[in-house]
Amino acid sequence: MSELLYKNKEWLRQKYIVEKLSMNKIATTYGYDFAVIRIWLTKFNLKEGQEIKCLNCGNKRTYTFDYVRRGKGIFCGLKCQLAHVHKGNKKGDCFIICEVCGRKKKVWPARIKEGIVCCSVKCQWENRRGSKNPAWNGGKSREPYGIEFGPRLKEEIRERDNYTCQFPDCGLVQNGRAFPVHHINYNKKINDKFNLITLCNPHNSQVNINREYWQSHFENLQEERLS
Repeated sequence: MSELLYKNKEWLRQKYIVEKLSMNKIATTYGYDFAVIRIWLTKFNLKEGQEIKCLNCGNKRTYTFDYVRRGKGIFCGLKCQLAHVHKGNKKGDCFIICEVCGRKKKVWPARIKEGIVCCSVKCQWENRRGSKNPAWNGGKSREPYGIEFGPRLKEEIRERDNYTCQFPDCGLVQNGRAFPVHHINYNKKINDKFNLITLCNPHNSQVNINREYWQSHFENLQEERLS
């Protein structure tokens, strides 16, 4: 039976500390399990190796070599990391008035530069409903469909399109839940087959923005493939 190299402390020290190989690299190179390498490094007290000084507060903390080699461990915690990023700026110096509920909230200066106007995710959601949403089109999405736009017609369109999303460079094939059938000119009462096309759920939502462009694009596509 061949010698198990990971049981040799000097061999592990040479690979992990001197040659600076990661635990995963040692395991894959020499055909060992990652967990085994980690266990024996811990047994030999080789896993904890490098003492790092926090860039913000100056406190020292010991990290594993793997952690440091991934570019981490330069701060002793999230609080110091945020303090370093916003150095010279105090959170208490800046605040916003929520456009939805009117609550005053302290924020980091960087968040003001990003254009934050709401105090919470709930208020942000409320702030993007209805006419404030970039996809808003006068409430037309609530208009009723024509009576002929039923399950049979939708299935005919999906079958015609090979159950594949017709959005550019998508090619996603229906698997399980049926794909939506999109009205190219956004008029839900015009249900001739030329005006209907199969799209996956994400792209069916995406084409509600920049409608003139997508209407022109899909009309040209239909003329090319159906004429």
